[in-house]
Amino acid sequence: MKSLRSRLLIALFACLLQTGAYAASLFETAGFVDFTSPAQDGSNEPGGYFLDDSRFIGASFQIASAQDVQSIGGYFTEFSSGSIFGAIIALPSPNALPTASIDSLALAHVVFTPNGTDQLVNLAVHLNPGSYALVFGSGLFGATGTSGLVSFQDAVGATLFSGAGTSFASFDGTDVRMRLVAAVPEPSEMALMLAGLLMLGMVARRRRA
Repeated sequence: MKSLRSRLLIALFACLLQTGAYAASLFETAGFVDFTSPAQDGSNEPGGYFLDDSRFIGASFQIASAQDVQSIGGYFTEFSSGSIFGAIIALPSPNALPTASIDSLALAHVVFTPNGTDQLVNLAVHLNPGSYALVFGSGLFGATGTSGLVSFQDAVGATLFSGAGTSFASFDGTDVRMRLVAAVPEPSEMALMLAGLLMLGMVARRRRA
């Protein structure tokens, strides 16, 4: 019995090590409207909202349970130069505006070069339940370039803001796409882990008997 229990423990430990994850959208400000292949008559040429060291664009969001963010992104214009930053910051309350510089509020950040697509970049951070914002801009964290967020996306009513330094205001351009992607355990792996726990419970019960 002891040998069987040991084997089951080893199997369960291996299961935990191998638990997979898939990407699931945690938050987005708009659905994706593809402008990477403009119509022949130019009717679907996108506009955009500028990003540089004097204008950041952010979106506030809330989460009710702890989440492991895997990546962040947005639909950036092709008219980009150099690198920009993306950062996740803490907010004191839902839909609040930042009251300090973004770099002092940042829980995690990444610097990257926009490629003119609906782009995701890796940014791993654990978030507890609370209020946060996703912000893109330049002039911080070593980012020195410019870019823009494509307009005419399928807005979902997210609360956005713009500004720089310590001065921010509500942003009327709600038709931009920004998003966070979280890592979620694979359902099949979770089922396997639960089965292992059930087997251990059965073995322990038989041993007591």
